[in-house]
Amino acid sequence: DQVNELPEDAEVLGGNSHCPCSMYSVGENFLGIQAHPEFTLAFEKDIMEIRKDRIGQAAIDAAIPTLNEKTDEVAITRWIVRFIQGV
Repeated sequence: DQVNELPEDAEVLGGNSHCPCSMYSVGENFLGIQAHPEFTLAFEKDIMEIRKDRIGQAAIDAAIPTLNEKTDEVAITRWIVRFIQGV
């Protein structure tokens, strides 16, 4: 699931080739983030296993090793807080 069409007046704040609209804002009151910085690695693995029939074992096998990669949840959490604070 991802945003493929932005709302009017949205500004893209982050993205990549897989998900071009990974993070965006609309004015000063809306911040959209595709990622889930609140998810733990164990939860992410469990979600993959639960959705195995929908996403396929090959996708899971490719994704599991990425759970060991460095993530930026602390930085993203700071961005969210700063946005809420209007900084």
